[in-house]
Amino acid sequence: MPTATRPLSVLISGASSGIGLCTALHLAADGHYVFAGYRSDSSRVDLESFAKARGLSTLFPVRLDVLSEASVREAQAEIRRRLSELVQNRPLDALINNAGIARGGPIEATALDVWREQFETNVFAVIRLTQLWMKDLRAAKGRIVMISSVSGRVASPLLGPYAASKFALEAISDSLRREVMGMGVHVSVIEPGPIATPIWEKGQSESERQKSQLSDELRPVYQRMIDRMDELIKEVSKTAVPPEEVARLIEHALISAKPRLRYPVGRGTKLQLWMARHFGEGVMDQLLAQRIKL
Repeated sequence: MPTATRPLSVLISGASSGIGLCTALHLAADGHYVFAGYRSDSSRVDLESFAKARGLSTLFPVRLDVLSEASVREAQAEIRRRLSELVQNRPLDALINNAGIARGGPIEATALDVWREQFETNVFAVIRLTQLWMKDLRAAKGRIVMISSVSGRVASPLLGPYAASKFALEAISDSLRREVMGMGVHVSVIEPGPIATPIWEKGQSESERQKSQLSDELRPVYQRMIDRMDELIKEVSKTAVPPEEVARLIEHALISAKPRLRYPVGRGTKLQLWMARHFGEGVMDQLLAQRIKL
């Protein structure tokens, strides 16, 4: 893997668990200055404990609620103060937009509030954070990494809200990349498939939420489909790859002289994306339907 000529300063949103946490630890272990965004006090304690146990002196937890304008601005002020001490006012080198949630359910049965929550976190919060740091990233000729999903290019049944938010993120990333490429800023998209993170446990609770929200009229229409999706999630989770694989690709996007535009990762992810690109939509409809035995 190429190596950076100097340690980078990196902000990661949603760094208290999963891909974000693994990436924060990986980058700090390689000597980069990592500002790890968290929301709860317990998450800060966990981050500090991980850093201490691994002897990581360049990992700095930062309170960051991506849904709060005040919080992201306070985090920016704190990061800039720390950068003035660490690297003599050098601007932030990289932003990793990782924070996100996964909501699903039948389109017909999913309340608009759920859609709003999904887009506030996975889309509008990303725009907020990117806009806030864009001046610094231009000055640094830095990097932006968007954590999308295979669902950003293949929309499965019962994942409408999540897939829609990731499709939006893919489009935002493309537009942003074409706007800033002449300014020396590069935008990469990470497209994970099944990754071994707590998202699978959250997926089970999300499934229960979906079923509890079904009306008496819609329960017989969608109950079997949701139950089958539960089974499929359990099956897929057994083949999930470790988040370290994602962390290594994120680092490549940050330090490579020629970062890729997109980084698919996960067993079967490249094949799934290839099929979506080369097969007709009717074929993909049938394949996805077969997966949940419609």
